[in-house]
Amino acid sequence: TIYWLSGIMVRRIKALEKWALEVSEGNLSVRIDVKGRDEIGRLSDVFQLMLDELISKYHLEKFVSRSTRSMIEQKSDENIDLGIHDRKHLAFLFSDVRGFTSFSEQNDPELVIQTLNSYFERQTKIIRRYRGDIDDFVGDQIMAHFGGEKRADAALQAAIDIMEDIERFNQERKAHNLPIFEIGIGVHIGDVVVGNIGSSFRMDFACIGDTVNTASRLCANAASGEILASTAILAEAKRSYKTESIPPIQLKGKKDLFPVVRILWKGGLQ
Repeated sequence: TIYWLSGIMVRRIKALEKWALEVSEGNLSVRIDVKGRDEIGRLSDVFQLMLDELISKYHLEKFVSRSTRSMIEQKSDENIDLGIHDRKHLAFLFSDVRGFTSFSEQNDPELVIQTLNSYFERQTKIIRRYRGDIDDFVGDQIMAHFGGEKRADAALQAAIDIMEDIERFNQERKAHNLPIFEIGIGVHIGDVVVGNIGSSFRMDFACIGDTVNTASRLCANAASGEILASTAILAEAKRSYKTESIPPIQLKGKKDLFPVVRILWKGGLQ
């Protein structure tokens, strides 16, 4: 009897071990099949509860930016309150889908969301490749920022790669008679205030300042397939880019004309 019970205990412990190894390798769909009212059975229930919480956290993190997660981790032993946290020098990229409003009015919501997400997915991968952080998806627009010593080049090169990738993507979709979108991009650099905004019940970790507004308005002024960059971000770039001089433009909320250049993204680096 003792050997029989020992064998059962060993098999159950090995089942727990196998489960733990699969989870450690990234398989979060595995379930524990160890039942019982003894210590091993209760332990398996606790492990399954931990896994369920881990899965919930994993999916929840998709809805917040990397900057927000970093702030929460740094403040894990403190209260997270509203207020200014820091002033930073960042590069911003705004990308906007053109023709989305008319497309959404003429098509089913399911197709609209599916199509828009396919364009967001491609752009997001490129932004992350250059270590950019997605601040927000606002309707049909992406807002992202870049830090570090190469922030200017990261934003500019991400913009170029996005344009090239979307051009290839549109060619593929045209070949299959699928609807396509063009995009316009604005990039700018400058100081911003980084902090928590909102209320004590619901808050966002956000970048705020004229730099953000300017990048957004450059994007709004960009034509389909066009990258508009401020002279400020080009001045901080460590690499050279093919550009085309255009007259200064009037941006909403600014008294003076704003100096800007067009990035020639087909073969963007000199």
